[in-house]
Amino acid sequence: MARSPPTREAQLARSVLTRNLEVKAGENVIVEGWSHTLPWAVALVREARRLGAHPILLYEDEAAFWDSVDAKEDEVLGAAPTHEWAALAKTNVYIHLWNVGDRIRMDALPPKRVAKLFGFNDKWYDAAHSAKLRGTRLDIGRPFPNLAEAYGIDLATWTQQVFEGAVVDPAELEKRGEPIAKALERGRTVRIHDEAGTDLTLRLSGGEAVRDFGRVTRADRASRFRILNFLPAGAVRIALDPRVADGTIRANRASF
Repeated sequence: MARSPPTREAQLARSVLTRNLEVKAGENVIVEGWSHTLPWAVALVREARRLGAHPILLYEDEAAFWDSVDAKEDEVLGAAPTHEWAALAKTNVYIHLWNVGDRIRMDALPPKRVAKLFGFNDKWYDAAHSAKLRGTRLDIGRPFPNLAEAYGIDLATWTQQVFEGAVVDPAELEKRGEPIAKALERGRTVRIHDEAGTDLTLRLSGGEAVRDFGRVTRADRASRFRILNFLPAGAVRIALDPRVADGTIRANRASF
């Protein structure tokens, strides 16, 4: 009897763990998932075991989180949990599938309250950086029903597009992206234009471009906030001269 083709979840897990994070046998892996990302998180745990690694799944239930928010348990939610820090100290690889799915509801909260709910964030990065771990934040955790509705896009189409972007070979991204990075490092200005009417010219301030081709590099791990990259990847960032900008930006969607 022929085997069924691998699911999208299994394909994503294999690509992320083998090509992006290059997980090795014996390494300790933490996968952080929420209700809407649990199938993806479970696949990552299963693939990590196939590779001989030792995974732990951290799970947060969406309804339970919002119940705590409604109960004004902000200090508890935003506290720095020492037992999680202890686990981080022994972790080689961390995979984050974003967090709460209902970004519309989160965006409606006062900014000061959101900061309190995620008050642990800076200490998390301190602990993760001290552990010298590497990891990724998977945008497959972003698609959510009411967010798709707010953006005016189909949820299934959005999810599929994020999946396809996340399984692109990082070697191919580097092959295509490195010439762009070098051009930006040599250039003095950059022009951004599209069919919607955006036509903007910016001046570059020089310096080295930050490359994100889907792997956490040695330079990334030296930087506190770059130990987790983003997938889909394929980005080049470079500093701009804030004094010079000319043109028009046209956009029709909010960002949550």
